Amino acid sequence: MLDGPPAEPAPTKKSSCGRAGAPPHRGSRPSGPQALEESAKTPNPLPGPPVPRPARVMRRLKKVVGTVVSSSMDKTAVVEVQRLYVHSKYRRIMRKRLRYFAHDEHDICGVGDRVQIWPMGERIGKRSARKTWAVVDILHRQPRLEGEPCELASLMRPGEVVDASHPVIAAANSVIEARKTAEEAAAAAADTAAEPDADARA
Repeated sequence: MLDGPPAEPAPTKKSSCGRAGAPPHRGSRPSGPQALEESAKTPNPLPGPPVPRPARVMRRLKKVVGTVVSSSMDKTAVVEVQRLYVHSKYRRIMRKRLRYFAHDEHDICGVGDRVQIWPMGERIGKRSARKTWAVVDILHRQPRLEGEPCELASLMRPGEVVDASHPVIAAANSVIEARKTAEEAAAAAADTAAEPDADARA
């Protein structure tokens, strides 16, 4: 039997949780009922009713300008849009052609017209599975006949029969008749001037 005080036991490593009732570590967050009590004591930084979350902003619809390549379908115009881009591999400027089926309510677009279209969106609704665009404006109208006035081109379409008593049609017809008469008179004057020269040579 050894003399002297008894040896003290070796200190054991304390767990990270600690004993019950010990103060929480620095930076720890309360959980459970204690967290609810503290959140109730915290004042609202903005007085008044809670501000609702802002609604999801709809992406701005982008208008596209293209050329009508087909208008044979009822109330539908096929618009071709050309885009230029740089090829990622060859570094050359390439041309890309896209075709859109646009809704033409009054069926006034013709082949060659320069039109402006935009997507219909959810409010207007799709007309069909492929027709998701609508014609907004006609920027330039292609004349249907050679020398045809723009007013006549805006009313006539290929194969369409228009009333000749319409004032615009009547004015266009008068211009065409006057042009034909002037051409015939110029040709007759040229023939008359050529006859004396032929007699003198004879």
